[in-house]
Amino acid sequence: MTVRSPWRKLLYEELSGISLDGRILDLGGSRKSDYPKNFVGEFDLVMANLEVDNENDIKIDLEKPFPIADSTFDGVLCINVLEHIYNYRNVINETRRILKTGGTAIFAVPFLVQVHPSPNDHWRFTGDTLERLFKDAGFEEVRVEAVGTGVYGAVSQLKFNALHFPILRFISIKLGFLLDKLLENLFKGEMYTKDFYPLGYVVYANK
Repeated sequence: MTVRSPWRKLLYEELSGISLDGRILDLGGSRKSDYPKNFVGEFDLVMANLEVDNENDIKIDLEKPFPIADSTFDGVLCINVLEHIYNYRNVINETRRILKTGGTAIFAVPFLVQVHPSPNDHWRFTGDTLERLFKDAGFEEVRVEAVGTGVYGAVSQLKFNALHFPILRFISIKLGFLLDKLLENLFKGEMYTKDFYPLGYVVYANK
């Protein structure tokens, strides 16, 4: 029985059905990851990482200027990577540079999750910070979506690894989501929602 963490479960739901077209660069991605299955459309996915899985992929150090020409890609993905990059501004600025005009960058960044080195874990960004970072980098349109259900969904995320057994994780997540739904109905507009207890954020930025 495989149980995804609340963050991954809700992130995949957020990404589900997004249409990608053309040549797409996945920063820090791996062909072993399953999140690309959530996207639809006709697209060619190129991975960019320190270790490459395929001859079409690009070996890259995300801390440094990318060895990629300006306006090369139709889209850029960066999923659960930015928090691991100390020089995160380089990633955002270089992403805009290599995007074609009209291209879209999609970044997913966790917030209320445990420290998870890969090999390091440097940052947690709020939605306000992410919006400002992408606008400062020169993106024309920036939309930041909070991912979560509320306070009890956040609790279930923080308990996830400690529960160990899949059935306990499953029950914890279901209960957390249910309690958040009840709170939403009882206290509309109060500070119990995903906007105040986000598991993470998805950024959609257009050049």
